[in-house]
Amino acid sequence: MRNIQKQANLSWVGLTRDSNEEEQETRRQAFSKKRGELPAISIQLVQASEEAMAQTQPAVHIVVGETYVVNEDIAVQDDELLLSDGEHVRVLSGDGQGKYLVETKDGESGWISQQHLRDERQSDAMKSREPPILSASSDTVSCRKGERACLRLSLTASPKVDIKWYLENEELVEGGRYCMSSEQNSAILEIASVTSDDNGVYKCVASNDLGLDACSISLEVQDVPGPPGPVQVCNIMAKSAQLNWAPPAYSGNVAISHFTVEKRVGGDSPGQWEEVSSCCRDTQKVVFQLDSGVKYQFRVCAVNVIGKGPPNVSPEIATRYRLPS
Repeated sequence: MRNIQKQANLSWVGLTRDSNEEEQETRRQAFSKKRGELPAISIQLVQASEEAMAQTQPAVHIVVGETYVVNEDIAVQDDELLLSDGEHVRVLSGDGQGKYLVETKDGESGWISQQHLRDERQSDAMKSREPPILSASSDTVSCRKGERACLRLSLTASPKVDIKWYLENEELVEGGRYCMSSEQNSAILEIASVTSDDNGVYKCVASNDLGLDACSISLEVQDVPGPPGPVQVCNIMAKSAQLNWAPPAYSGNVAISHFTVEKRVGGDSPGQWEEVSSCCRDTQKVVFQLDSGVKYQFRVCAVNVIGKGPPNVSPEIATRYRLPS
């Protein structure tokens, strides 16, 4: 059926060109063979094809001297010049009634209708129109607290698109710490002086008159960790006590490397904090060298590559009295 439709698109229009009889006969035989392959019903469709094409093809502004593309196989009457779909021809003149004298690259010429020509530049422009497509080279972008974050997505679209950014489904407004831009192949969101509040999933929505697309990317702000879980004191003896705690709920988006442990004498006049351990890699610690019958407090901090986070301080406890021997 596809072959029938393509053959049915052959049209007959006027031709004037000089050629020797042998070339004319060769072309006549080639065209006759091409026509002979058609069933009888397809021959009846030939004249109707021009009318259908005139209704479906947009009008092309023809300029004499310019080159255009033939948009289907055409048989020109008289000398039976065959023009192929996609062949380039140059317009030599027009009759003012929609007929144009065209010349092939081989120097052959003939009169054809305007609807058989298309402007390749306009065709390319139409082909280049496409809805936006967004993509991310990475699911997550990381940067340190206080730095400028840059969220960049790949973008293909034509014509120009409208870009919107969202954080947790709340639209972001240009200005302040937010700078939004779109380059030839990118949609970009920049955030100045990021903090832990900027952590989250950002969604970009790009749209034009042909459609829309959305893509998400996560921002992880690297910061010092939060405080560890509550510090519990147990196994309290006269000279020692055991501390237990949980890792911080917020790691700062960087792995916790270790903890620091400190102690101080409590009471009405608390003393200065003294280091017990500067690099405790567990979430428990037995503290020795305590004095009996004395009140103490302990504090623990989590540490990552960015730095040391805030402490969690234990309740005040008192060591046992040691009975004289």
